[in-house]
Amino acid sequence: MIIAECSPAQRKVAPMVCRVSRTTIENFNPRRFRELRIAAGLSRPQLARAAKIGVSTISAWERGTRTPTLETLGDCMRIIDSPLSEVIPPSVNPTLKSLRIARGLSRPQTADWMGLSLPGYSAIERGDTPISSAHSERLASLYGLPVAIIDQAAHNSRNTEKLSPFTDS
Repeated sequence: MIIAECSPAQRKVAPMVCRVSRTTIENFNPRRFRELRIAAGLSRPQLARAAKIGVSTISAWERGTRTPTLETLGDCMRIIDSPLSEVIPPSVNPTLKSLRIARGLSRPQTADWMGLSLPGYSAIERGDTPISSAHSERLASLYGLPVAIIDQAAHNSRNTEKLSPFTDS
């Protein structure tokens, strides 16, 4: 298991072992990211130093030639002090996956929080296994959303192909 640090918000909401995942974001808005960085009064070198990434990485994101991973973008957005939703457009028909990603959580983190194995949680997220009312309530608590939204996202996960702008590799 690879260990990584959790954000303070994740530690507060879900004290768990954080694992590094490679969740990439397909619908990232590079122009909005640049606007927020500038509005926060940060130069590329300042943000890169604070996030412990290269200046060229931030430049590539802002040009749209590279896409950040969820974890690195989450770090940068915490430094900029803006939510991920500012640079990731919300889904019209959210799935369990899009809700998880919008909260900046990996599949392993969510599985740990739910007390499920990674394959067990993944089957729920894909819509292969129905979500129980107890699991809906647990996800609602983790995501800070009403249970009805979790249930609708689970329904969308079961009844749609790829509506989510995110991929996990």
